[in-house]
Amino acid sequence: MFLVAFLVDPVPPGAGTAGSAVINHASDFSAADRTAAFFFGLSGAGLLVLVAGLRQWLADISTAPGWWGTAMLSGAILASAMLASTSVLWFTLASNAQLDAGVASALGDAANYGFVFAGFGVLVLVGSASAIMLSMYGPLVYLGRFGFVVTLLQVPYLLTAFFTSGPMQAGSVVTIIGFLATGVWVSSVSITLLMFARLMAAASAPAPSAAR
Repeated sequence: MFLVAFLVDPVPPGAGTAGSAVINHASDFSAADRTAAFFFGLSGAGLLVLVAGLRQWLADISTAPGWWGTAMLSGAILASAMLASTSVLWFTLASNAQLDAGVASALGDAANYGFVFAGFGVLVLVGSASAIMLSMYGPLVYLGRFGFVVTLLQVPYLLTAFFTSGPMQAGSVVTIIGFLATGVWVSSVSITLLMFARLMAAASAPAPSAAR
């Protein structure tokens, strides 16, 4: 859902964009913006389900301290809450193209900063998950290394909150890179979980009885 939202939506106005430009964008791309906002909100709900399962699974096979898994889940709750609430703001903006320019500008900035501040939750989530995975083996170690890079990317991602122009503008290139890297990491974890679950199920399945 997270990655689909990226494909559906053209790049929206970044933080600091004039109200008139925000209104024009909302008018021209209302359907795409609302669809993307809905998918981003939905991805927040899915993230909670994924991380709850990931926490339980890692607790069963990892010797890492239990509070690391709790921190991971807490980060997911924060990130999901920010994704859902920010998606509401963005959906509202895209549904009201006749807003006053000042109100449209404020809502646009709130949506951009909301997605940026979701990075605090991602920082805790991915950082904790990466620490657990780096203490393990096989593909999980590679996911931990990738997660470590994604965690580092959250630093410039969060700093975009202080810029309203250039590549560091909230909602611009750096934001997109950090946001997309998180989505790719979460997708990679999902695929790995699915593959491991199948392998574990196959290993625990009873052997077929010999033909008589």
